Amino acid sequence: MLPKIVSSFLLSAAFLAAQVTTSQVVGTVFDSQGTVVPGAQIAAQNEQTGQTIPARSNQVGSYTLSALPVGFYTVS
Repeated sequence: MLPKIVSSFLLSAAFLAAQVTTSQVVGTVFDSQGTVVPGAQIAAQNEQTGQTIPARSNQVGSYTLSALPVGFYTVS
């Protein structure tokens, strides 16, 4: 069974004074019993460009995908 990925999206808005053009995705990977999954492979794929950015969850199942160009992503 595939692990569940819970993500919180912290998107940088272009209207901020600094005109930030990147975003960040953070989340935690859980298995079907609700246990965190350390070392899980994560991928965020930009739906417009197809670019895939990989990551791996840490020892407590958390991950961060930083400096993503603003856009729509599929996280798996």
